[in-house]
Amino acid sequence: MDSKTKEEDFKVETIQEIKEVPKREKRKKNSNKEQITLKVADPRGGETLFRIRKNTKFSKLFSVYCKRKGYRMESIKFTFDGVLIDQEQTPVELDMENGDIIEAHLRQIGGLL
Repeated sequence: MDSKTKEEDFKVETIQEIKEVPKREKRKKNSNKEQITLKVADPRGGETLFRIRKNTKFSKLFSVYCKRKGYRMESIKFTFDGVLIDQEQTPVELDMENGDIIEAHLRQIGGLL
């Protein structure tokens, strides 16, 4: 009976492993389609909400934002947690969550000597 018990335990563990692995793989495949809601804080004090896929490059969001607000892309920089966002980055790369705020800043040209 001991050999049957050990054999049954092995089968149970094997079945559990098989069930867990596909769930993890399925989440990874679906994560490409997951959406996130982000806020862009305007230099004038307003906020604009965007819902994008987590793997969408920020260049798309920045372009739409600037068109809606009437800004030239070159005149605005975007930051998250005080760090400049590269247009080629995605929300996944920055580990963003729903409701996170991206700050839009007017670029300053020149300065004091």
